Amino acid sequence: MLSNNRIIHGFILYCFFCLLIQSCGRSSNNYRGGKDILKSPFEMTLYDSDYSLAYSRIYTLEADSLHILFKSGIVGESDDVVYEGKLSEEEQKTIARFFNNFPIEKLESEYIKANVDDGDQKLFIFKIGTTEKKIHVSNYYKDEIADLVGLLNELVPIEYKIKYIRN
Repeated sequence: MLSNNRIIHGFILYCFFCLLIQSCGRSSNNYRGGKDILKSPFEMTLYDSDYSLAYSRIYTLEADSLHILFKSGIVGESDDVVYEGKLSEEEQKTIARFFNNFPIEKLESEYIKANVDDGDQKLFIFKIGTTEKKIHVSNYYKDEIADLVGLLNELVPIEYKIKYIRN
């Protein structure tokens, strides 16, 4: 029969290993370590389109600011800047740490779910230092893109949150 001390020590060891294994899993903070300075120039633009509602939102993230443009797909309606904001120093550092570790070179230029022509359409355009890349995401879930959308959603007002759902 095991003594109470052995049971307690075994339980503590078990908890430690569970926490260790859990900490090795994915997290939305995967790209949050590293340098606080962005490569210059820096700009990330997201075209988030909903063709069923005939509009797009265009998010432009720069090193120190974020802009959101509402672009109507209806003839005769004008486009409107719906949000402009300066980023705090802490937000700028968060963005720098994220993008300095973001695996942009490893991502494909397209992630498209076969047999689905409309629905969730996103186009990301990156300009980071000398790197320029476009990534088209069509009804497809990718963890790295989800992490990026999560970062953007931390910066935008609630009414402009970006939908990106695992499907």
